[in-house]
Amino acid sequence: MRLLAGFALTLLLLYGLSLAALTLGQRRFLYPGAYRPSAPWPLPPGVGAITVTTADGETLHALWRPPLPGCGIVVSFHGNGSRPEPHAARFSADPWRAAGWGLLTAAYRGYPGSTGHPTEDGLIQDGLAAVATAAARAPGAPILLHGHSLGAAVAVAVAERMPPIGLYLEAPFDSMVHAVRLHVPLAPS
Repeated sequence: MRLLAGFALTLLLLYGLSLAALTLGQRRFLYPGAYRPSAPWPLPPGVGAITVTTADGETLHALWRPPLPGCGIVVSFHGNGSRPEPHAARFSADPWRAAGWGLLTAAYRGYPGSTGHPTEDGLIQDGLAAVATAAARAPGAPILLHGHSLGAAVAVAVAERMPPIGLYLEAPFDSMVHAVRLHVPLAPS
């Protein structure tokens, strides 16, 4: 009986320590790309690095390719473990490039090349600043918001505030609680 009680107490202690680690490390779990070193990534032809400044003064590393006259711009928001460069490569390939689409994709605050620390409100401000920068660089060009994974939440939040011509969501999640449950099934709600 004592052995069983000791085993149960050990399990309870391990569960408590796991929850404490999850709580203390939640920012690293939510935004792993902000805590990972970033290796150089070649930029596609025609894409250049720019700076986007947010309303609250953060400076974001961003990539820009202007649209051809009369064409639209994809403003792309990356996932939590990603960065802008893969999106620049993707939207600089055909059929996007052949159709004349421009591109703006920015690293969230706290991610390599950007200042600050990632937060939910901060990422929304980053998204709004990216759209404003795209609109300023190509006045009148239609804007298509693209969001991958965590970026889908950013794209939806930005679309609520600044209606785009379209919203392209790739691998969105239905709720953060559900996403955590997929990776940590025994975590409390």
